[in-house]
Amino acid sequence: MKLPYKYFAATIEEATALIRSSLGADAMIVSTSRVQGKDGRLFFEISAVPGTRGDDPVDHMSPDALGEIKGELVRLQQMMAVMSSPGVSLPHMVKHPVLMPVCARMVRQGIENAVMEKILENAGVLDGAAHLSSREVNTQVARAVAQMLPVEDPFAAGGNQQKIAAVVGTTGVGKTTTIAKMAATLIMQHQKSVGLISIDTYRIGAWEQLKNYADILGIPCFQAFTPRDLLLALGRLKSRDVVLID
Repeated sequence: MKLPYKYFAATIEEATALIRSSLGADAMIVSTSRVQGKDGRLFFEISAVPGTRGDDPVDHMSPDALGEIKGELVRLQQMMAVMSSPGVSLPHMVKHPVLMPVCARMVRQGIENAVMEKILENAGVLDGAAHLSSREVNTQVARAVAQMLPVEDPFAAGGNQQKIAAVVGTTGVGKTTTIAKMAATLIMQHQKSVGLISIDTYRIGAWEQLKNYADILGIPCFQAFTPRDLLLALGRLKSRDVVLID
């Protein structure tokens, strides 16, 4: 396999142009990284090899070498995604490439640079990234995001007032199963009395499925075809802490 040539440029586009003009359009990038120059500026360092022409003997790469190249290409894509995002300036990723995948994911999700920085700071991965694996970084970042999202229990507010919640969605998205899980959680973890109502008159077997869940949990379940039926069902469940409508 040919020895790679190294190129330095301020942007990926400049580096790619240098490689193509020097090694040809068929040149292959084998590694990429961000390095800091003596003046403090950041540069792309890209290693590339000339492409194989049809009349050249083909060098057979080992699976390990091929896997390494694929990994470098993935890291290059992640780096381009992060650095091409408006306002993104994350010099700490130069020191800790392990942060690149999670940062690339946040960029693709549209998370702003300031928010991304806050997430990484709260996750505690900026200072200790050199000693963390990708799995550990992902776990700590996910935990930080969860802690930053305000979550309220909709069934806890309002004191002893009855709570009525309708789960709405298209057919097949899992409404009935979700209601069963909600009911079980309210009963077993929060000691709430629960009643169920089905107003799904479209899907075959919808009522029977909800009734089976209700029987397992030992709670009442009614079916409503009209607005009057719904009012009557709610009246029969007025003593329940929570009523869930499918």
